[in-house]
Amino acid sequence: MPHVHPRWTAELLVGSFSGIQVMSQVLCRREGLGRRISVLLHYLLPSISTPAVLATLDMAEDRGERLLLSLENIPSEAGSTR
Repeated sequence: MPHVHPRWTAELLVGSFSGIQVMSQVLCRREGLGRRISVLLHYLLPSISTPAVLATLDMAEDRGERLLLSLENIPSEAGSTR
């Protein structure tokens, strides 16, 4: 997308994400952080993504929790002697 400047977009996303985390911590000890991040992504990503890519993105508020659970089911390679 020609209107998307990668550096400016990265700064906006990182700053917004960081701000949402800090605000959530101050207001309610991060309760509802997933919802706040989901709202952020639903508002910002349509302006920097093509409709085809946007349709494939998981921006649900429980995505982080689901991802963490899926990673916990993968055996660790720590201490592996490969």
